Amino acid sequence: SIIHGADYLVVESTYGDRLHQIYDKEETLAEIINDTMDRGGNLIIPSFAVGRTQTLLYYFYKLWKAGRIDDVPIILDSPLAIAATRIFVRNTQEFDEEALDLLTKGGMPQMPQLQVCETAAESKALNSSESSAIIISASGMADAGRILHHLKHNLWRPESTILFVGYQAEGSLGRRLVEGMKRVRVLGEEVAVKAQIQMLDGFSAHADANQLMDWISNFQDPKPAKVFVVHGEAQSQEALKARIQKKCGEEVYVPFRGDVVKINGRASEVQPSNIPSVSVEMEMEEQLREFDAEYRSL
Repeated sequence: SIIHGADYLVVESTYGDRLHQIYDKEETLAEIINDTMDRGGNLIIPSFAVGRTQTLLYYFYKLWKAGRIDDVPIILDSPLAIAATRIFVRNTQEFDEEALDLLTKGGMPQMPQLQVCETAAESKALNSSESSAIIISASGMADAGRILHHLKHNLWRPESTILFVGYQAEGSLGRRLVEGMKRVRVLGEEVAVKAQIQMLDGFSAHADANQLMDWISNFQDPKPAKVFVVHGEAQSQEALKARIQKKCGEEVYVPFRGDVVKINGRASEVQPSNIPSVSVEMEMEEQLREFDAEYRSL
């Protein structure tokens, strides 16, 4: 149902300055999988444990069932993702028939090639295997978790592919890889990036700029006294702020960490924070220059 009125509105802005691409993501996913397997490499997917991983399993099942990918091992290597998947499949009251067909009595999607790694020892053993596999592991931005071990063992391999299926925040390892860094530090070691790096849009649950504006435009009775734009990088926040002001004519504020807003009915007062602003990009600038210089000298 649509909410038609609010005194105040807090809206995220992850994709506040862009639109989602419209394309056949199933076909693109199948191409990436098949190309990587043909090269004899691993497909490493940093994925968020709740929501994104389950979506991927659904698409893997569809592609496999249709014969568009082979019986390549699909390995779920994230304790949280495994637990979350089991919770999903224990609560099937909202599933449609297609989703129910995906499941076995044991609770995991009915793909014989699907494996789960419960222990750290099982996870480490994956990197000594000589056969190709699809490995899904957390964290989704590649900053922590078991995914780091898989990146350490696959980033330097030209036959492997690192596939990102979600937003990569400024400063994250995932963001640096997507932006083309040729050497990165993983688990204390510098690793040359020779694997293919792919970014697959379309799996994100975040609305794009037009979808956000469609949602915000419904708030008419009453219109918000103020809109707070949060959860986004500065460029996305400012772009969405400008669109809201132009289309809706509402007062918009982009809060900074530590700001306080005192609300009294439809009147509000912002007390700005005195915490100094430091750009993540500026903090990383020197390190990025060093990495680039080292790469060019290879």
